Amino acid sequence: MGLLLVAGLLAAAAPAGASPQTPNEPLAAGAFSLYTEETYGGKPQCTDRGQNYVRYGWRNRAVTGYQCELAGQNTIMYWRLHVLIEGTTVSPAILPTGAIYGQAEEDISFEPCLGLANASPPMVIIDVCNGASPGQRWTWMPNHTVRNQNGQCLDVQYGNTGNGSRLVTWACDAAKPNQIWDYDDSGRLVNPATGKCVDDPSHFTSPNRQAELWACIDADWQRWDPPRRGELESAMPGNWCVQVTGDHEATLGKCAYGAANQTWQLFANGDVIDTEGRCLDVYKAGTANGTKVLTWPCKDQPNQKWELTPTGLRNPASGRCLDIYKSILRPDVGLEIWDCHGTQNQRWTYL
Repeated sequence: MGLLLVAGLLAAAAPAGASPQTPNEPLAAGAFSLYTEETYGGKPQCTDRGQNYVRYGWRNRAVTGYQCELAGQNTIMYWRLHVLIEGTTVSPAILPTGAIYGQAEEDISFEPCLGLANASPPMVIIDVCNGASPGQRWTWMPNHTVRNQNGQCLDVQYGNTGNGSRLVTWACDAAKPNQIWDYDDSGRLVNPATGKCVDDPSHFTSPNRQAELWACIDADWQRWDPPRRGELESAMPGNWCVQVTGDHEATLGKCAYGAANQTWQLFANGDVIDTEGRCLDVYKAGTANGTKVLTWPCKDQPNQKWELTPTGLRNPASGRCLDIYKSILRPDVGLEIWDCHGTQNQRWTYL
């Protein structure tokens, strides 16, 4: 469970399924009050007091939270889970971009993501999640379109409305009802014009299947998790996070929750990807203690694979863990790999 940060004050978030008791106390001038309902299916609101706030939402099956942010300024409230966009127009540069995951049960043979087949027009498919695949990178836009990295939007082909209608990407046009999508409280992607949902006809049993539109039902193969993005925060005292410098080195920095250079996506294939689409990388595939860590274009190589465990972020190829150099707590201190020993300077929490 994430933590709730309101106007710089720290308060524990409520347990899943509970109703958080967040007081609607006045905050600083120009701030907002948070009106909290339930953690599941709730619709907290941001009272903007004349300002134009953007509302971000998170959902992960049993937990829903929201972040309210004044565009262009620091975030003043977090409930850090998976991110979904609602609200007013903002620059796509600050919207969450990444994979859209199928909410599959643990006993299926692969982790499903929405991707693209090499076709014209590009056909939307359900395939094995792969952080290095550009076709699996989507941006949730405030106008309720879902934009792929190819610059086109999720579209019901030809504006069809029947069950089994194919999903493709097409030139974005928010005036077209076949490109408008809502994310409901059950985790379904619903096209309001038809009342139908994004569906996997194979029921998440085989990859590389055409995604389609189908009548909404209560089924896992119609439930999707939005892009997962968050910080990697150290267990060392003082709120330190993994960040990327201008020369793409991975270093330590004071956590500025929501900052682009501290925001990461963790993929099932082991990729850890920054907001520029680059992977966390052990320099020149080194395996020795002290080898520095940076970001590099994703190549699906062993030196770019990581396993997040309670005792460390481990690179299986070297058998070593992401480590703060000599446990020095100072901005821009470099990160390296070192023998895994589970101490605080190797433990990280994905927020």
